[in-house]
Amino acid sequence: MAVLVALTVTFVVYAIRTAYRGAIRVSVDEQGIATRGVRQTRLPWRDITGMRLTYYSTKRDGQDGWMQLRLSGPDNVLRFESSLDGFADLARRGYAATQSRSIALDPATADNLRLLGVRVPEAS
Repeated sequence: MAVLVALTVTFVVYAIRTAYRGAIRVSVDEQGIATRGVRQTRLPWRDITGMRLTYYSTKRDGQDGWMQLRLSGPDNVLRFESSLDGFADLARRGYAATQSRSIALDPATADNLRLLGVRVPEAS
């Protein structure tokens, strides 16, 4: 019985999380990025304090997987998965915002941006 309850709770949590993510709407403009849904958040490009682009592989050879973009601000952190329409454009805008503020990126983020076709200079 305990196993059945644990599986049910896991399924319910997953279903709620999926519904929550499906309800979020993302809008991007020249001033920043905003999310609307259960909670509304806005992050102006001028307030970005950090960016991380990570790749999560589902296979040992690294061929299949997804990316997650994390944009940090002074008051919040926004996370987006590569399944989002316009993900590459969002990553490009995030990169441009970090460069306009002279924010350094970690090597993995720079490599992952290159995989999306963003021209990131090699570290010297």
